[in-house]
Amino acid sequence: MTKEQIKAIIDQMTVEEKISFCSGHDAWHAESLARLGVPEIMMCDGPHGLRKRAKNEKGEYYTVKATCFPPACAMANSWDPSLAETVGKYIAEECRAEQVSILLGPGMNIKRSPTCGRNFEYYSEDPYLSGKISSAFIRGVQGEGVAACAKHFFVNNQETRRFSSSANLSERALHEIYLPSFEMAVKEAGVETVMHSYNRVNGQYAGENKELITDLLRKKWGFDGYVMSDWNAISDRVAAYKAGTDVEMPPSNGIRDAEVLEAYRNGEITMEEIDNSVANVLGVIFRHLPEEGKGSFSAEEHHSAAAKAAEECMVLLKNDGVLPFESGKPLAVIGGFAKKPRFQGGGSSHVEPLRVDDITEYLNAENGVEITYAPGYDEKHNTNAELIAEAVEAAKACGRAIVFAGMPDSYETEGRDRRHMKLPPAHNELIKAVCESCDNVVVVLMAGSPNELPWVNEAPAILHAYLGGQALGGAVARIVFGKVNPSGKLAETHPVRFEDNPAYLNFPGDGDECFYGEDIYVGYRWYDKRKMDVLFPFGHGLSYTKFEYTSIKAEGKSVTVTVKNVGGVKGKETVQLYASACPHPVISTFVGESSFGFARPEKWLVGFKKIELEAGEEKSVTFELCDRAFSVYDAKIGDFRVIGGDYDIIAAASSRDLRCSTKVSVENEVTVPVITKNTTFEDLFYDKRFPKHIVDELVKAVIPNANDNNGEGLDFDAMRNQNGYVLRMKITSIKCGKSLAELIEKANADIREYYGK
Repeated sequence: MTKEQIKAIIDQMTVEEKISFCSGHDAWHAESLARLGVPEIMMCDGPHGLRKRAKNEKGEYYTVKATCFPPACAMANSWDPSLAETVGKYIAEECRAEQVSILLGPGMNIKRSPTCGRNFEYYSEDPYLSGKISSAFIRGVQGEGVAACAKHFFVNNQETRRFSSSANLSERALHEIYLPSFEMAVKEAGVETVMHSYNRVNGQYAGENKELITDLLRKKWGFDGYVMSDWNAISDRVAAYKAGTDVEMPPSNGIRDAEVLEAYRNGEITMEEIDNSVANVLGVIFRHLPEEGKGSFSAEEHHSAAAKAAEECMVLLKNDGVLPFESGKPLAVIGGFAKKPRFQGGGSSHVEPLRVDDITEYLNAENGVEITYAPGYDEKHNTNAELIAEAVEAAKACGRAIVFAGMPDSYETEGRDRRHMKLPPAHNELIKAVCESCDNVVVVLMAGSPNELPWVNEAPAILHAYLGGQALGGAVARIVFGKVNPSGKLAETHPVRFEDNPAYLNFPGDGDECFYGEDIYVGYRWYDKRKMDVLFPFGHGLSYTKFEYTSIKAEGKSVTVTVKNVGGVKGKETVQLYASACPHPVISTFVGESSFGFARPEKWLVGFKKIELEAGEEKSVTFELCDRAFSVYDAKIGDFRVIGGDYDIIAAASSRDLRCSTKVSVENEVTVPVITKNTTFEDLFYDKRFPKHIVDELVKAVIPNANDNNGEGLDFDAMRNQNGYVLRMKITSIKCGKSLAELIEKANADIREYYGK
């Protein structure tokens, strides 16, 4: 439908109809307007599978069965955007079959703390990885004609007091860490809807933030869909309307509509603002109309796709030569999760699966092994000495064992955060006892976020299945017996201790105030900067083969890495590319002297590619780096800017397994700099945007005894003792007869002339 056709509909609507149209019809439908031919469309959760509520013949509500794919916590471990796109496509097919036009996903919030109760719905601690995987998922969904919904916009990183808490953080952390994945969703995937979060950010409710919803999301990024509230998230409907929140979900039985109508009548809201919201909603509705009788799907095909996804997402954390197992030998299968696997999280994203793989069946049927099963712990995950003893005897008798452990549903779910990173004591005691009695033990973990693992040194092998979806069981069996070579890599750091994590001192905050004291140092950025040991680093994941990084070269901002499979079997490797700012040889000598006043992480992810290599095969992958890879967010100018200089570009197998590197030189972004009385000499000396001849003239005026090397210009390195000072501190040393303000005014005029401004 064209803009002109949409305008024609709006012109026929009464003001009351327009206002009502900007609330949902009910909890799961957008408003309709039959007299003008505007149909009702349905929206449903969730991010890893359809969760549609329907009524049976008796009028009773039930949840429609659907394919449960691996949640975001697992999908990100694939490091494979094409896989995420395929999963999005299949979920959209099921939406179409059920006449669903909007899928309320993906969840794209950053994993600030490992104990956020909803981390299983989110992708990563890294904004680049999160943005690339979620954008691919969105493209898959919308390529099938279903609108995706990027949520929860923005800085929604905890469940504790989520309806009222304020995430208090710097502008730089906001723009460098918490917003980029949403920006990618708009610019790279054209996401159709955005859901704002419940929480406040720096004291203001997310849905009432005009600067970010209208000025940034719409005007700067180019978003042209509609913004909806999370369910019952609106605090002030009029303020939210003016900020750019188009739709309140669910409706308020007319209460909020009356408030908006009153605001319109008293001039607080304009007709233009109302019409803009109606147009945004109509555009999405008519782009995603359901089609009666269309949208069938193959449950078997989708299950196979879920299995493929699970295989790609599981991470082999440790392997002391135990895996892969040989077929045909007895095997002890231990742990209640083997019979009732945990494959998804709890809350609004919970899917009623079409089927669930039986792990023991796949272990037995596909590999010809005789299985001895022992539960190891009771159904409430409590310690039971008799069950542990039974498990130990089974492991001894078989000579090898798989122990299934992890976090029960009660440990991580929407609505509450964890207060620790521990597994249930019964699981830890079971693993320790089995490892003490048997040399060939594989621990398979099922959890949506990291845990402390007190037995990590005793366990010969650890496979983290995360939450692998309904086809988890078969995927585990195929990896354990070597039919699939594991290729997952961690999308988040696993710290040694809960107390090590970046948000430990500030999560979940004091009352309704949560201070983001770690600032930009989230995840591996924190552990790297503090030079801390971790249990398993970001990007870590083992294979049954070995990969050698044979070369790296750069031409401009194009970087090529060559990798060879030097092992004996086919496998997949994710080549990770990190950037690191090379320290200046002089100004890095002292603590606190950084690149023009900007603290930088030790390194940050700027690219990744997953490749498959036959045994002995060698491949090259090329990365094209953009300016954002070398930028920081400068709150003074309210935007990103490139920081020029030399950068190490590092090819790595994980954030701690750095294989080879090269250097690239980057020019400063050409933005006209401005000198003030509070400009530091370090900025003047080393920010290359300041023309040297202009700086020389200014510095010689405020420091008359500065040595200009017989007219050849000042040696800034020799003057580094001045770096920390600001210009206003030199007013008493000026001898040229001009004031500091006059000198600065002339320098700025010369700079503008230099840049042709």
